[in-house]
Amino acid sequence: LITVDDLWHVEFPAVMKVATAKIIHKKAVGGVAFVHNLPAAQQAFVEMMRVTRTAGGRLSEGVLVQPEIEGATEMMLGAKRDPAFGIIVLVGLGGVFVEVAKDTALRLGPVDKDLATEMVSSLRVVRHLTHQQHTQVVHALVQMSTLMYEHPQIVEIDINPLALTAHGPLVLDARVFTTIEAASA
Repeated sequence: LITVDDLWHVEFPAVMKVATAKIIHKKAVGGVAFVHNLPAAQQAFVEMMRVTRTAGGRLSEGVLVQPEIEGATEMMLGAKRDPAFGIIVLVGLGGVFVEVAKDTALRLGPVDKDLATEMVSSLRVVRHLTHQQHTQVVHALVQMSTLMYEHPQIVEIDINPLALTAHGPLVLDARVFTTIEAASA
């Protein structure tokens, strides 16, 4: 988390995101900004604080700053603990294309390497993935499924986007809900 005075340390281009668990869809309320220089970052910071203070009285804990990842393929991964079906796992094209492309695969867990490979291979986006990217998504799916089974207090995981880069996958945004949070709500 940074303050407006810390922005001079930022390397550009960067992505700024309001840091609060109270706002789920940050972009919809002006809580995400792509900035390419210090004046733009300062302006975005001030605007984010103003917008989030007026979004239903929900205050931000600050702003997260990440390097902008250009040219990466963005995927989404999710898992949910359903009382009737158990753990349900989802993979699909991520980022801003989630709603438009509707390119997803949904299966009951546990997800091993074979099932993860089948899930990723069933996506339309698969023809645009390199072997390395395909492997990254398969590995991430297996790890997320394992995490859900090893930690029964996790109710839901939402990763969007997962950026597939030459250096490996990067989680750019994620939410994890636990039974502890559900009990205190």
